[in-house]
Amino acid sequence: MFINIQKADSKGNWLPWTTLNEPHPGAWGKMRVSRRELWPEEMKKYKMKGKEYWPVQANLKEEKLKDGEIVPVDIAIVPSSRFWHKGQKLRIQIAGNYIREGWFEPLAWDTDNHGNQIIYTGGQYEGAIKARGYQLNAADLTLENTRQTVRFQTIAAYYEVLQQQNLLNVAEGAVRMATDQLNIIQIQFEEGAVAKSDVLQMQVQLANYRQNLVSTQGDLKVASETLLNAIGLPEDTEFEVTDNFSYTPFPFTLEECVEYALANRPDGAAAIYRVKQAESQTDSAKAGKRPNVSGVASKYISANGAFQQDRSANWNIGVQLEWSIFDNNVTNANVNAAKAAVESAQADLEQVEKTIRLQTRSAYTRMKAAEENIRSTAAAVKQAEESSVIARVRYEEGVDILLTVTNAQEKLNQARTNYFTALYQYNLYKAQLEKAIGIPVDINTPIYMENAREGRYSDDALEAAALHSNASETFDFK
Repeated sequence: MFINIQKADSKGNWLPWTTLNEPHPGAWGKMRVSRRELWPEEMKKYKMKGKEYWPVQANLKEEKLKDGEIVPVDIAIVPSSRFWHKGQKLRIQIAGNYIREGWFEPLAWDTDNHGNQIIYTGGQYEGAIKARGYQLNAADLTLENTRQTVRFQTIAAYYEVLQQQNLLNVAEGAVRMATDQLNIIQIQFEEGAVAKSDVLQMQVQLANYRQNLVSTQGDLKVASETLLNAIGLPEDTEFEVTDNFSYTPFPFTLEECVEYALANRPDGAAAIYRVKQAESQTDSAKAGKRPNVSGVASKYISANGAFQQDRSANWNIGVQLEWSIFDNNVTNANVNAAKAAVESAQADLEQVEKTIRLQTRSAYTRMKAAEENIRSTAAAVKQAEESSVIARVRYEEGVDILLTVTNAQEKLNQARTNYFTALYQYNLYKAQLEKAIGIPVDINTPIYMENAREGRYSDDALEAAALHSNASETFDFK
């Protein structure tokens, strides 16, 4: 909306003022009515006698009029000062188009009716879209890798609690065994059957076992708090573990594990997508050597007078071609930088694959070593138990010394500790191997990649690859 406030003589003839030696229509104001919303806070700065006098448009939203709709508008008028003499008139012009009264201002006014349809960009946008898609694929798989890491850390923390609980049982058994032995020796000493040195020696042994028990209790407390922290519970939460370590042979070969890991590790798949992302960015950089083509359309309104007199509306429609022939070698520099990024991503992929192989082999080898230790330590426990019984009987019969008994007890405690440690290590390295080969938590990596190759968006690929059961219990290498 356009407004002029003019001065006229008693007959209504226009009395302009002169600006730059040209007749000027007078004080004026204009507003795009769809932007009529005002900014009250800013208007408070303009007050006279407690009343706001200068409307300030907010320009925060667009409120287009409906057919036949009437709305009030506040339009700021450019400040001016003129004298009106007796008989002269004040004339206000209001129009929906620019009012021209001879002063040299533009005839044409732009409108909101513009269009620019991109036809060809030389691969710039296509490459950028592909790069962002691959970036999202990598992010999905990185999230799955994080979930697998969290699962392993939680399992490791839980196994540490089980291990410390087993070691606590061993320590408590050692204290009970030493206490029983001390009671027997004390009775024998009172009967004069053994020397005082045997009593003192057994008391020292019991004190050592009690000290080890206190340390083991502290280790169990630390392990419990670590587990609570891993699963996000307060450190003072009370819980009781009900599981025991078990031994179940791992049925797959090292070669099968490595093959499965290379196909299923989400961080390996994410590295592949980062290579694809870098290659797409290279295609986008090469677009600087090609032209950009777009279709353009715009509408202009022009008029020579108020109230739509001599008004015209014109559309300009055409095709626009832009081609940077001389860019000071900027495009070549961008292409070279993108190619370097591809080489860097490929090197990262190779390193990730090496790491996957190394982690898989290391976990598998350690698991197999622990598996052998389970067999040997289980046999050692039986032998140590038998040896301890024989030593105790021989001492009570007076045919052997106390040192033989304490040595046998010490070996029994160590054998039990070694057995539980072997079980702990086997189960821990088995969990580590499952992490190393990429046993899924939420999504099946190969299925996700297959759907992505078929052109499905990230959400659709995630839905197709989603797991609905305990993946770690159902996986196989087929």
